[in-house]
Amino acid sequence: MLRAGAGAGALEITGMSLKRRLLHCFGAVAACTPLWAQEAPPGGEMPAALRAGQVLPAVRSTTKTDQSYALYLPSGYSAAARWPIVLVFDPGAVGTRPLQLMKAGAERYGYVLAASNNSRNGSGKGSFDAANEMWADLHRRLALDDRRAYLAGFSGGARVAAAMARICHCARGVFLDGAGYYGGTSPAPGETFAVFAIAGTSDFNYGELLKLDADLERLGRRHFLRRFDGEHAWAPAPVWDDAFGWATMQEMKDGLRARDEALVASLLAGTLERGRAREGAGQTLYALEDYQASLAALDGLVDTNPLKERVAALAGDSRVASARKQEKADLEKEAGLGGRIFGIMEAMREPEADLVALKGDAGSRVRSLRGELERASRPERRASLQRVLGGVFVGALEQGASRVDGGQLQVAAAYFELAALARPDAAWPHLSLARCHGIAGDRKAALRDLTRAVEKGLTAPRLSEFVNTTPKLAALAETDGYRRLLASAPAGEP
Repeated sequence: MLRAGAGAGALEITGMSLKRRLLHCFGAVAACTPLWAQEAPPGGEMPAALRAGQVLPAVRSTTKTDQSYALYLPSGYSAAARWPIVLVFDPGAVGTRPLQLMKAGAERYGYVLAASNNSRNGSGKGSFDAANEMWADLHRRLALDDRRAYLAGFSGGARVAAAMARICHCARGVFLDGAGYYGGTSPAPGETFAVFAIAGTSDFNYGELLKLDADLERLGRRHFLRRFDGEHAWAPAPVWDDAFGWATMQEMKDGLRARDEALVASLLAGTLERGRAREGAGQTLYALEDYQASLAALDGLVDTNPLKERVAALAGDSRVASARKQEKADLEKEAGLGGRIFGIMEAMREPEADLVALKGDAGSRVRSLRGELERASRPERRASLQRVLGGVFVGALEQGASRVDGGQLQVAAAYFELAALARPDAAWPHLSLARCHGIAGDRKAALRDLTRAVEKGLTAPRLSEFVNTTPKLAALAETDGYRRLLASAPAGEP
């Protein structure tokens, strides 16, 4: 049982911290009992430093000052009531990034948000440590309703959120943006947390999220798939408004939040408006699935006949069947296209590989895909090609970074050059190449790479941060060529 200890505010879980409990349960999900109970009393007065109504970028733990999190408290926050909490995980450990997008929805529906500045892709156990410390510190400071605890994340952060929910039974629901469960695994019978999945239509993980949603439907789980027009990135603010609205409806249905007829009516109206916009854009399949998921969420809260009418009207529409068939065909085709390139990328790692020939073959295929993308007119086909190219881009960066760590600089550079082909507008492959050349002691080539990154839009603050924090490049900061480049780079945020 998890509770806030009296007086000292210590967090106890039958003698275990959340971190120890997570580690104890790892790999034995079915044997673990729920963590977060309901006995925690409301906290005292809110500390003056925790200002409500604005994103606080770095609240440091009172016991572990190396741990911090961004925090958003709704403007109406008061310790006289208990508040739902969403723990958020950004893959780059930048807590303010998601909170800026989530804060409008959190304000409207009354959710406390806390996003770790320590959990990041590749941190492994560090992400569980960060979650544990956030949870403990938030309970030392705030009045939270443990029955309404949620986990959220994007990309690798979404996988962290899903893994924690599966392992510790510690969340009522999860918001998974841009990725599903670790290793693409399927939801298991017996899991109870709700899943609000978010998929950019051009995201290389789009197919994975569609499959997760279908698996959840088969298991009879509470779920919602929210598509948006975009690539692999944190979803825009309106999507998070929908996510928190959906969670609010579930809480009302379960008696965890007071019924608000006006709010429910506005949620119904918003659903119908979004659906009509999709229908008007010819996205009949997306509209139907949105109506169906919203019908399940709103049933019992409001007269859902307007939704039922739209579901009935579209269910037999030939355009829906055609769109479903076309989406399946696009996913199968992109799996084949991507699979061939990924196979070549795998071969590039082999010690005896003909790196030049393999890189040339992969590069030729990527250029062909980019040419097809420029010619494609059907939006769904364009999105499918962008998903393939996005997967190649991220996969090449990951493979290259691994080779740098292993000292295989020539192989790493080949991967980074492939990533630059997949995303010609991106600065990061050129920064990665600069790191390679810096390690090799080729400052001239490193400066050339940095120049290309600036041409792709890298800002002066980001350039300065990268050079000054990359050991083998720091000496560049004293050269005239670098100073001229820094002066020419666009101003802006890192």
